[in-house]
Amino acid sequence: MFRPFSLSRTTSSSLLLPRTATLLSTASVRAFANWKAKEKVEEDRWIRTQEEAQRKVLPPMMKAVVVEDHGDKLKFRADYKVPTLPEGCVLVRNTHAGVNHADLRDRSGSDSQTPPPFVTGQEGGGRICTLTATAVEQGLVPNERVAYFAESGSVAEFTVVHYNNLLPVPFNMKMDVAVASVVDGLTAHFLTSDVLAGSCKPGDWVLIQSVTGGVGQLAAQMAKIKGFKVIGVCAKSKEVVAEKMKACDELIVLDDVPGQFFEDYSGNAALNLRDVVMEITKGVGCQAVLDGVGKSSFDSSLDVLARRGILVNFGDVSGDVPAVGLDRLAAKSAFLTRPKLADYVADRAELLRRWKEVSHWVLDGELKPVIDWTFAMDDVGEAHRYMEAGRAKGKLLIGIKPEVMGWK
Repeated sequence: MFRPFSLSRTTSSSLLLPRTATLLSTASVRAFANWKAKEKVEEDRWIRTQEEAQRKVLPPMMKAVVVEDHGDKLKFRADYKVPTLPEGCVLVRNTHAGVNHADLRDRSGSDSQTPPPFVTGQEGGGRICTLTATAVEQGLVPNERVAYFAESGSVAEFTVVHYNNLLPVPFNMKMDVAVASVVDGLTAHFLTSDVLAGSCKPGDWVLIQSVTGGVGQLAAQMAKIKGFKVIGVCAKSKEVVAEKMKACDELIVLDDVPGQFFEDYSGNAALNLRDVVMEITKGVGCQAVLDGVGKSSFDSSLDVLARRGILVNFGDVSGDVPAVGLDRLAAKSAFLTRPKLADYVADRAELLRRWKEVSHWVLDGELKPVIDWTFAMDDVGEAHRYMEAGRAKGKLLIGIKPEVMGWK
């Protein structure tokens, strides 16, 4: 008579499995034991490294690039005071910092909320060297690899960052790639994953103005991941960059604005752009337009929209968009929005959710941030001029110090 096997009884595996399976199981047990032993060695080494980092005494001064007054000058200083650490924050020992258009506005004073003097830079990455009790409670540890965005202060050897703004960097991701993916990557993510979520479906046409910009390059790649068809617009000087991306189904090339970093939409350019888009989309238009150029491109962006399409203005490198009468939107029942990153990383859970997807795409090879150039700390002024002249063909970084375990 059949008797059910009792899970409460201790039974030899040889009664249940063939001999070959029993031998395999024994080998697996040995391999697992060896792995655990190695893991213990690594854990002990990691703990010792943490303790050594905590015992390090911070220097009183550090190297930093400072905006001492609004204008065109940045000052490299080797005697800038290391910042104190407020509760809830960590001190990051930087290896890289990113350069953004916001840094140019902060330096000039056109859009700065911080009175000088202050250290330039709003994103960076490195290792945690000191942290407060609140940060420890969040599970952060010394020597942890992190990237971050902050109000200012990243172009320095040390930066104070609130734990809410920290992003874990996987061990198999290079730090320069991580920093290049922070502001531009998170912005491109919320634009393509959230702002367009209710308006676009796979197969819809999305036009990206200045597609070779930092956000534009990543947004084009993410749009393809989402299944959208992409029309990219770029200047002649950036045509090769756009083609190398291989993220645009169609590419429209315009003349450069002399001495600027965006396309020339004056004269017949806007009209020709509309005609080309309508030809590509068979008279329908684009379901969405992502526009980080602003004033000069706004009219053409509105003109190429499909019925009930959405125009997303997320930047204004050519100037602020003038006031818009609602009747202009009524012509196509169009939607218009001006989102910003801060409202789409409203809490740490949302920030980490976005970063997890961005970093996974990078590690899987689906998303490829392009780093144009890494400048030295004492060449930050040159980096700003390089960006202002429209020469950047990818992300600009500042190299601060090679990454090491602990810090010296």
